[in-house]
Amino acid sequence: MIKKIIYQFSKENTKHFIGYGDTSKMVAKYFSYNEKYFQTQIVFSLKIITKCDIQTAFSDIILYTPNQLGIPTYVLNNNPIRYNVSKGIYENIIDVSNYLIRFPTKGLFIVVNWINTAKNISNFSYHRRERFTGTALQPLICTYP
Repeated sequence: MIKKIIYQFSKENTKHFIGYGDTSKMVAKYFSYNEKYFQTQIVFSLKIITKCDIQTAFSDIILYTPNQLGIPTYVLNNNPIRYNVSKGIYENIIDVSNYLIRFPTKGLFIVVNWINTAKNISNFSYHRRERFTGTALQPLICTYP
């Protein structure tokens, strides 16, 4: 179940979005363990801010815990968590409580995996002295801290 809330931050805070590129199909953010997590332990939901230029798009989320070197290695969810986004800038709250994932003491990597399919492609045009057209894979992910 995904609950969508229109993103209410000011425009200045939502200018930095990243997307699928030639060098990366996935992007990760690390969350270190905090003692207050001991009270709840289970990860109930994830919040991802997205920007989408097409009517609907989707991506997958994979949760990892790091190895001794701090590299995301051990997968916590057997199946990727697929989420759908709508056109515009949205704060997507993704319910993961049914996965019963405990917050690891080594920390947690939330990895977004872009799905390269025709349904996720948007076309755009731009010009620098002459007109160009391009394609982009949707959705974009906000890097707001």
